[in-house]
Formats: sequence, C-alpha cells, structure tokens
Amino acid sequence: MNLLITKDEKDDSLGTFFEKCATIALSLFKDSANIEVLSSQKLKNNVIFSTTVNNESFKPFNFFAFTHGNEDGLISDNQNYIGCDKDRSCWENANIVYNYSCLSGCLFGKFVVENGAKSFVGHNKTIFIQTLPKYQDYFYNPLITFLTSLAGNESVGTCVKMVKAKYTEEIDKLYLTDMFTASVLMENRDSLVCYGDASVKV
Repeated sequence: MNLLITKDEKDDSLGTFFEKCATIALSLFKDSANIEVLSSQKLKNNVIFSTTVNNESFKPFNFFAFTHGNEDGLISDNQNYIGCDKDRSCWENANIVYNYSCLSGCLFGKFVVENGAKSFVGHNKTIFIQTLPKYQDYFYNPLITFLTSLAGNESVGTCVKMVKAKYTEEIDKLYLTDMFTASVLMENRDSLVCYGDASVKV
C-alpha cells in the first residue's frame, strides 16, 4: 500500500505532538507500506502535495495528516496546503483519508469523498490537545487504537467505533478526578466523523 503522511513538526504550539503522531504511524506501517512524509518545510510548497499524490507509482494511496486544519482544508504555516479550492484530482485515487486536525471533517471531508476518496475520517469541530507530559497518553492512546486497528486490517468503520470506545475508556479514567480533561476528550470523541464507505480497509 502507499501511504502519505503530513506533519507540521515546526508548529509553535503542537509541533512536538504532531511529530510524535507521525512517528506512531510510521512505526505501525513501516513494514507494510510505501511511505512518503511531507514535513513542515515541504508543506510550504502546495505543488509538492499534488505532485506526490498524482504520481502514477503512488496510486492508490492512503493519507494521514497531523497538522492544523480548518473547515476548508489543512493548514501549515498559517495557510492551507491543501483544501477545497485546490486540485480536485488529488483525491481520485485516495483510499482512506485520516485527519487528526481541527474542523477538517466539515466541508473538506465531504469534498474529498465527493471527489474520489473512498473514505474520510476526521473531526468536525475544534479539538484540543493537552501537551503536558502527564496528560499526553490520554490523547495519543485513541490515535494508537485507530492506527493499530487499521494496520490489523479492520475496516475504517470498525476502527472509528474502536477509537470512540477508547476515548470513552480514557474519559472514564479521568472523570472523577479531572473533569476538564475528561470533557476535552469527550468533545474530541464526539466530533470524530466518518464519510464515504465505512467498509474500506488500507
């Protein structure tokens, strides 16, 4: 399989978190995928993304994004590096598109499915991440559950159910002692959406 990963590791607020997310994905798929990684510097050039996914040798492809997002697409360096106003042909050969990003499950998620992607998973609201060391695992664990399930050949719909169950497990651990973090995790869980064909596998 072909896998494109984008990561904004130079972001001022969440760069370290995005880097760790990409590292998790790489560790799970390194032996089963032809992987391309676009880091912060490469995301500044919109052409690189389009060139990568339109390369004949990279079709079909799966795409995991660990960057900021908005309703219209995905952000690096305060601008969209891919979005609803970019090349529609980018998605003609997309299999699973997964965005660990704010708001990209709004217009953008529907856009990629309407333009050829088989399945999209992302968040339709602003999500929040606690970056202090004692909280980080609560936010990494749902991601690990999702990607491990995908790597284990589960359908994307099953993976979404499993990650929501993992969020609930993390919420239950915190609910009586840290209501704020538990409520943040609840918002992140409830904003996770899946569009397109839920039976798709990587």
